[in-house]
Amino acid sequence: MIPPATAMRKIRELYFLSPVYAWRLGANLRRTDITPVDLPWPGDPENGQNIINELAANADAISFKISPNLCSEDTWKIIRLHGFLWLRDLTAVGGEAARLTGRNLIDLWIRDRNRWHPQAWRADILGERLTNWLSTFDFFVGSADQQFRKRVLDSIARQAAHAPRDLSIIPEGMRRMLAIRGLVLSTVALAGDDSRLVTAEDMLLREIDTQINTDGGHRSRSPAHHCKVLMALIDIRNGLRIRGRTVPPKLDDSIDRMALMLPVWRHGDNNLAQFHHTPPRPPAPIDSILAWSDTGSRIATDTTDTGYQRLTSGRTCIIVDIGMPAMFDVPPYASPLAMEMSVGKQRLVANCGTALDIPVREQALRLSSAHSMLTINDADAPPIFGKPPRLPTSVTSRREQIEDGTLVLRAEHDGFRERFGLICQRRLRLSDNGETVEGEDRLIADPDPGTDLPERATIRFHLCSGLKPELAADGRSVRVDLPSCGPWIFWSDADLGVGEWDYFTIDGEQKTGFIHVTKPLHSIRETGEIAVRWKLYHDNGRRQPIPDALQSQETEHDRN
Repeated sequence: MIPPATAMRKIRELYFLSPVYAWRLGANLRRTDITPVDLPWPGDPENGQNIINELAANADAISFKISPNLCSEDTWKIIRLHGFLWLRDLTAVGGEAARLTGRNLIDLWIRDRNRWHPQAWRADILGERLTNWLSTFDFFVGSADQQFRKRVLDSIARQAAHAPRDLSIIPEGMRRMLAIRGLVLSTVALAGDDSRLVTAEDMLLREIDTQINTDGGHRSRSPAHHCKVLMALIDIRNGLRIRGRTVPPKLDDSIDRMALMLPVWRHGDNNLAQFHHTPPRPPAPIDSILAWSDTGSRIATDTTDTGYQRLTSGRTCIIVDIGMPAMFDVPPYASPLAMEMSVGKQRLVANCGTALDIPVREQALRLSSAHSMLTINDADAPPIFGKPPRLPTSVTSRREQIEDGTLVLRAEHDGFRERFGLICQRRLRLSDNGETVEGEDRLIADPDPGTDLPERATIRFHLCSGLKPELAADGRSVRVDLPSCGPWIFWSDADLGVGEWDYFTIDGEQKTGFIHVTKPLHSIRETGEIAVRWKLYHDNGRRQPIPDALQSQETEHDRN
């Protein structure tokens, strides 16, 4: 038996496909102009030029046809292509060739997709398309004839008329915010009925309560989704101001809190840490997002609700995941206590990135082994691919600054308890000058032994693209040369090794190195716990490994 909600949806879709609905959307279309809704986010001129070159070589390189047999790869292509985000890239190129390319592609879309379609007119994709057409309107309509201008204005009006009628189909999360933004901006641009803005504001305030944590982080725990939602909120606020409407205090407050949270994920290269579905490059320059949020240079200090810790000293920045795997808006990632590290503008330790267009690869990048963290028998902490996925019941952390200026972070999770009967702890110490990072990863036996026998612990430190680890002849240390600041040395009291991994960067998949530390666990039930100590320090001319350095420097304060 078909569930009532599914049956109702099918009836609505039949109506949307009907000639009657097409007539209703086209009724009273006499648009002659719009109110500009410029967005402050710059495009990527390199990508824009690539689009121009691709179409110059093959006029049929881009098609708006949609296969009836969609797969997950097609979904991402539809979002990108039919959302028209790349229009800003063409605008960034500028000039007549870019203008004509955008104009021709918009005209092609109007010919192919100007009636309702379940994918191309999905509320979030439609919202992005309206946002990008309206914000680049003057660029691609400039020098066009009146017939083209009328076709575009009529299409915008048709899509805007549909926008408020199908918002509920989009699941909660970032995509719903994009749909709300499109509704607000199209109503502003077309001087539409204020009732649409009331609908959008009501939904916006509900989504803010659902999506934004008390510390300002997005509930997905994804830096990329956080950026996109913050940008959408800024655009909505600007649109309401253009219309002369009072901005809801909750919207202002949410922008403030999200802007304070955003720098927590920023590395020295001004790009994002690669946690939870996040590519390294933000959707817009972080400085630009912060400038439009009107919050200055402040940064959140209590970020435990969203689940991250940031340690900075000198030129060194360490970002650690100390939260539960997200079960909202993004698939869960098995990354408790994973870390990233940068020195100045150079990233050193990373996670393995994201591959949104390649779902099979994206699944692999959600594994614990794709993160800079400890694993047992190469298993995930926790097993996120179960149905339903199992999550840790506890992830905790505590940070402090001790008298000499050293920053100390202690964190623990129980993601291995059910399977292996072990609790995992990680302690990090960052020196006051940022030149030395000392770490300890400790496993503690729980009274319940779990279901599987733990054989070995492996701690991985994935290096950023272009960095090659060199294992010393005696096997006791690893050297990594950073182009911007010279060599860093890694040492551990356990077995050291190096390897190669697929790392997903801005430029796609690349091979890069990683350091791995291994420790046998066969005796952990007898000893009660096993610890691995390691140290990563700027060489400054000191090439020698430092055996037993960590143990000799451990103080009573550290043990407590």
